[in-house]
Amino acid sequence: MTWRYVIFVMRLLFAHNLLFIPSKGYNKILRIPISFTTCTGKSVFRHIVLGIRNQRKWGAMGISRLPNLMYKPVTYDSLNALIGEFISSYGSYHHVVERIDLGLPFSHDCVSDTPFQWKIMNLTLGEDKRGWDDHHDAFLQYSRDCSSIFDCFDKTGNMPKWFTLQYRNGHVTLKSRR
Repeated sequence: MTWRYVIFVMRLLFAHNLLFIPSKGYNKILRIPISFTTCTGKSVFRHIVLGIRNQRKWGAMGISRLPNLMYKPVTYDSLNALIGEFISSYGSYHHVVERIDLGLPFSHDCVSDTPFQWKIMNLTLGEDKRGWDDHHDAFLQYSRDCSSIFDCFDKTGNMPKWFTLQYRNGHVTLKSRR
């Protein structure tokens, strides 16, 4: 375990207390962790925000010294549009987003013993030279499926059978699962 990892975990806990706890009473709001791995030069950085969906609109809250990396109003029509805005914001600071991880929604149950799943879908933008917009279907399908994935995980402790490694890595076809 490195000191960078310890600091990263401490930031996650701080973000949890600052962002997650105040929003736990709003049962109609979907809250998912979104983490970005960026690089500039030889340095690698990790950032996490709390993605929020309310009435089909997306926004985010996070912790950053930079205002456009800390908060996005709940006005984006899709998760893809929200993530595209973050990627653009990182680009304005000469950061290249290499990886995006999406987690399961947080439970609204104050006494839930369901463990947090911070990284359920892992989208790599650099290795296969796919851009974030090439993952449009993955973002769209995940935004549709994340609640049912969480419900299955919360009830059984396992992911649904259709949640394959291929799905986890963003290679999905759009389907209705309801």
